Amino acid sequence: MSTAAAVITAGSAVHQYKKQKKAEKAYKNSLLTYDEAMDLAGQTLNPIYDKNVTQTLNALDKGAISRGFYGQAPADAFKRSTAAQIRADQSSAVAGLGAQMQGQSAAQAAQLQQLALQQAQQAANERFQKALLTKEYDDKITSNPWDLLSYLGKQFGWF
Repeated sequence: MSTAAAVITAGSAVHQYKKQKKAEKAYKNSLLTYDEAMDLAGQTLNPIYDKNVTQTLNALDKGAISRGFYGQAPADAFKRSTAAQIRADQSSAVAGLGAQMQGQSAAQAAQLQQLALQQAQQAANERFQKALLTKEYDDKITSNPWDLLSYLGKQFGWF
């Protein structure tokens, strides 16, 4: 009887071990890999930043037109640097979200996505509002293009 009990106990232990390994494998498969996390982060944040860069640059163009600087070097330089800053923020946000979501379950990743989405939308709205403020200018500021660049740089926190 002790041999039969040992065989049953060993069989039960092997069954439990296999069951545990199967559960661990299923759990690992449910976690996001690096590539999945980065793809998901890009799909979440890229549309917001793409829309924001278009809106912000259009607002800057309208401001430059209203001041008579459209197509001139100071306004174009400011526009290019603004676009570059938005794209750098985009890359940083996507990489940050992807890193946070890596190794997380789908439910945890969805929560992180929602939070990042709200933060990106808030930042986009703030950038757009600052671009709209550049349309409201003072005559003494726009009399000299370098004064205008200094003013705009202070508005966007570059100087």
